[in-house]
Amino acid sequence: MIFTLHIFCFFLIAGILVAIMERRLKTIFNLALISEAKAHENEMLRRVLEETINIKSNFFANFAHEIKTPLTLITNHFNEYIKTNSESFEKNVIKINLEKGKYDF
Repeated sequence: MIFTLHIFCFFLIAGILVAIMERRLKTIFNLALISEAKAHENEMLRRVLEETINIKSNFFANFAHEIKTPLTLITNHFNEYIKTNSESFEKNVIKINLEKGKYDF
């Protein structure tokens, strides 16, 4: 009878341990799935961020080019005006603005 009780207790404890291990394995499996999903999500976010950075860089490069071209044409026109006209108030105003433009450019 004592032997049977020991065997019963052994199987009872073994069953409890198996149930605990099953729960832990399920938890570990779920954590692994969550971790895999997070890794996939992080990869997607990284790709979106890289694409956004490239779009921003291209936008500002194009924007700078599109603004610089007409400003260069305007400044060239004013430089020609300064060379051909004699000293006047308008000429001084244009010189001052061109200098400011070069500083801002």
